[in-house]
Amino acid sequence: MSAPETPQEPSARVVFDLKIPLWGVISACCAGMALFASLYFSVQALTEAVKDLQITVKTGNTSVMTLQSEQSLIKFRIGTAESDILALKAALASNTKGLK
Repeated sequence: MSAPETPQEPSARVVFDLKIPLWGVISACCAGMALFASLYFSVQALTEAVKDLQITVKTGNTSVMTLQSEQSLIKFRIGTAESDILALKAALASNTKGLK
């Protein structure tokens, strides 16, 4: 006896065609170039903004340093004036005690 033969069914073949249409390649390249150009100019604008911000911060730091030095000078002058006032009060008190 021979093996029973199975009927041949038509096999469904899926064929992947690796051909890419030229319009798709050109479109993808154009989109990539547009994205690159947009990114390049955005980074350039951001770089300019950061440079301007650095200049502003440096100017602000200079202003703060100037104000701090003026403030410390004023505090020193106030401290000196207060010590002079206390010395004068003490001298005045000792002179008035001697007169009584």
